[in-house]
Amino acid sequence: MLFSGSSEAWAEHEKLLGALGPATRFVSEQVQAASAVDATIVGGVYTAALAAYVDAIAYAKSQGVGGEVLDEATDKVLAVLKDGTREAVRAVDSGDFTTDQATLAVFTHGGETVLDGMRRAGFAANVLAATVRNLKAAEAAGLGGSSFYALAQVAATAPAGGQQG
Repeated sequence: MLFSGSSEAWAEHEKLLGALGPATRFVSEQVQAASAVDATIVGGVYTAALAAYVDAIAYAKSQGVGGEVLDEATDKVLAVLKDGTREAVRAVDSGDFTTDQATLAVFTHGGETVLDGMRRAGFAANVLAATVRNLKAAEAAGLGGSSFYALAQVAATAPAGGQQG
């Protein structure tokens, strides 16, 4: 359970609030911060990642891939993803999007290739399509030679309160 707002109030009631569960944490003095973490990390990341995963395994199953192979591949990807999320936080915090690994342009090309294959097989792959759209927007902004995490530079380009199509 996440809390934000007055650090003094947190300090005064931390022990009582901690009794609600072992995962209680003070996030920030900014009142909206706890909701932002819940909405973006839990609601946004989890929902989008699970939707992308379901798309991917449905496609893989249609191509004859068995559940055991998918489980093994998933375990490996999740380990890499965990490291990637830490790298993303560091990159966004520092604003340093240099890389000696695959560039954003490489991810764009790879995403387009997979999207094309999935669509030719009859899959909408909407989550991947949205990702490719975002990658292309970052490339159009001149970030193709940067790390994948440079997507943060174009993340806030949608009108406030609106949707980007």
